[in-house]
Amino acid sequence: FSMTLTALILVAFTAGAQTTWVEDFDSYAPGALVAQSDWEFWNYNSLYEAFVVAGPARSLPHSVEILGGASDVLAVLSGATTGYWTISSWSFIPGNCTGEQWWILMNTYDVPAGLANWSCQVFLDPLNGLVRDYDSAATLPLIVDQWVEVKAEIDLDNNLQTVYYNNQVLFTDSWTEHSSGGGQLQIACLDLWGGGLGGPDTSGFWDDILIEGDYVVPTEQTSWGKVKSLFR
Repeated sequence: FSMTLTALILVAFTAGAQTTWVEDFDSYAPGALVAQSDWEFWNYNSLYEAFVVAGPARSLPHSVEILGGASDVLAVLSGATTGYWTISSWSFIPGNCTGEQWWILMNTYDVPAGLANWSCQVFLDPLNGLVRDYDSAATLPLIVDQWVEVKAEIDLDNNLQTVYYNNQVLFTDSWTEHSSGGGQLQIACLDLWGGGLGGPDTSGFWDDILIEGDYVVPTEQTSWGKVKSLFR
């Protein structure tokens, strides 16, 4: 399992074969996220920048602002190929938001090879007051003006995922077949995307991202896209 630890406020430890990683954005200065961290732009395109901001924040003082119609940043993993994993993030959607926020998990993301395969696409839809599973008819009511958890429990050994919003099940389905289909039994990245609607009042905010699961020896030790630390 590999993700970068550089310049992050992290809690990283293992108990037995468990790895835990927490990103709260609090070690960064307000401003561009990717420039001061190991988060990555979608497709390496710097037009997709996200921004560390001083509020709102679930854990003070900072969160990350995902700009509607603009931001698309990824936390890229490698080595998460077996076992049971939990990935969670806390979302804050302002009551006046007219944009989109997407919480996406992929099983394949390889820019040089031109490969991408999606497993989970959660669409926070303020215009209709819904949280949608983009790949089915499943919906839940969207909660605004407060922090709400989005979470996936992923069982790679049995090719299953269950996704929750506000502790309610949004869907349960195959990890490899739910979105793109024909995917791999691995976790490639978490993607925070601002969707296609830009302009004023289209931002959402994210904080306190947690990734924990069965320990896998990192394949590369260089950055949050490829974690430097061996969590032993």
